Amino acid sequence: MDEKKNNAYQQNLATTLEYLYRHPQTSRTDIAKHTGMTPATVTALIKDLSKQNIVHETGVEFTETSGSGRRRKMITFTKQTHLLVGGLEINARGLYLSITDLFGDIISQADIPLEAFDPQMINETIINLIEQTTADLDPNNILGFGIAVPGHYRSATGKILTNNPLWQHFNLFEIKKAIPYKFILKNNIDCMALGEYLFDPQNSPTQFNFLHVGLGIYNSFFNQAQLGLSKNPYIGETGHMIVELNGQPCECGKKGCLQTYISEKWLLKRAKKLFTTSRNTVLHSLVTEADELTLQDLITAYELGDEYIRWQFEKGIDLLVIAISNTLLIHPADKLYLNSELLNYPEFQQQILAKVNEQLRFMPFERNVTLEVLPFDPFRGSLGACALACLAFFIKHKNITTQVIA
Repeated sequence: MDEKKNNAYQQNLATTLEYLYRHPQTSRTDIAKHTGMTPATVTALIKDLSKQNIVHETGVEFTETSGSGRRRKMITFTKQTHLLVGGLEINARGLYLSITDLFGDIISQADIPLEAFDPQMINETIINLIEQTTADLDPNNILGFGIAVPGHYRSATGKILTNNPLWQHFNLFEIKKAIPYKFILKNNIDCMALGEYLFDPQNSPTQFNFLHVGLGIYNSFFNQAQLGLSKNPYIGETGHMIVELNGQPCECGKKGCLQTYISEKWLLKRAKKLFTTSRNTVLHSLVTEADELTLQDLITAYELGDEYIRWQFEKGIDLLVIAISNTLLIHPADKLYLNSELLNYPEFQQQILAKVNEQLRFMPFERNVTLEVLPFDPFRGSLGACALACLAFFIKHKNITTQVIA
């Protein structure tokens, strides 16, 4: 097979596998109809996949209309219980690792809190974590590892492009010397969005926003048509959207960035300042030192009626709602996922949903944008990294331009 034909075959194969992820029970006719491939091409691809025991006919047949129309045979994936992928997320809370099968079912998980290792030893710590978690697994069954990084990956240096000094010692080249697997790296919030798309096809549309509100704020604009394409690293940095002129100075050099009002990092920073400058805050009844304050302490202070804490949360939520609403006006999406430990607090969740719907009420939508606050899961990024590994090392989409290290 010449290179041109091989490239076309690989692209068609990737398209077929992606469609099967999104439609686990389908037919050859539906694959051809919805992907634009010819019936003959689809039939040949399904034949090849069947020979490799990747797909099989379920035995179920159906017709779209009543009568004597030709019956279609249902196609589905053959469960590959032995084939696995790994996913590692690096974030400000620590290292989180998941091993899953090709469809996101968890085999094992492990984590190391940030305070439990020296950031200068991050490469050695990652190596040990991967080796320990995969020790009882056959390395021949592991297709590869995705790594979800807090920023973006610079392939020329093997380092993470970020302004956080915690990650300055990360170097994939050092990890590759000790670990025999393939690796692919991508921004951690983009990985989370991909995880929803591949591992939860029943609930995820083909175009959605995935907004993470944690220590920082980042928005992944997911579009099936651009699956795997690299993008400008500044796109999605919603935390640095200016929401108040001449507001709080941000570490980026601007003033009034959204993250200075509602990110966990800045909420805690302001609460610690309040603790040290005011004797009237209820925070003194919760902890004895400012550095002991946690996000849960701030929520407790809110519940106890601390005026400043309540004002800070309510202002931050109002500004977040404005940012969300403005984003939905200029970027089409069928759904908005909110991933946030903070917004899992029921009262904040209710405020967000009600205020966003109020902001968008004037728009004559034929269908409303669905808003979903996801249950907080510290392993969501590592599961998204597993989805990235599935995309790169199983689906093998031709549009994967993120750096792959063989």
